[in-house]
Amino acid sequence: SDPAARARLLSTTFFLVLTLSTLGALTLAAVSPWIWKYGLKEAGKSWFIMLAAANFAAGTLMTMPLNFAQTTQRARLYLGFSLSKLVLQLSLNILFVVVLRQGVAGLLFSTLITHLLLGGSLAIWLLRQTGVHFDFKVVRDLRRFGVPYQLTWAGSFLLTFGDRFFLQVGWGVTAVGLYGMAYQFGFLL
Repeated sequence: SDPAARARLLSTTFFLVLTLSTLGALTLAAVSPWIWKYGLKEAGKSWFIMLAAANFAAGTLMTMPLNFAQTTQRARLYLGFSLSKLVLQLSLNILFVVVLRQGVAGLLFSTLITHLLLGGSLAIWLLRQTGVHFDFKVVRDLRRFGVPYQLTWAGSFLLTFGDRFFLQVGWGVTAVGLYGMAYQFGFLL
């Protein structure tokens, strides 16, 4: 109920999630040559994995501010940014994939640009609301509370994206790419 404590919690949570996502993205980028060689069987370009890792980290710029907008009942803000994301990402997908013929790289670049532009402005908005704080006690409590959820999320991730491994074995990387692109367009809506 204390506004100062709430602001400290929100700001700390934002920076913790951003830090952990960035560390995860850097780890993914560091092992990307092995993922490309052994996981993707050298299909596509190895730097696609680094772009995907950057998208992973940049996507967190939008998550916390949009959750905050929802919980504080700022429906117009939430709707405005959600629609802006849809329009911007779809427009950039069309530009990069159809007009510039960039294929997978175009999808990855359009997602990254969208996350950086909209997520960056949402992050600034959130920090103007909460101030910039980082409280190690809050971090400790969040980590203790969050670890079971992270294990659950990892299982959910495998259930959601594990089918791509079966697609690759049965039908090849091209099928996985087409499926992933269709999945991306499906999630836009």
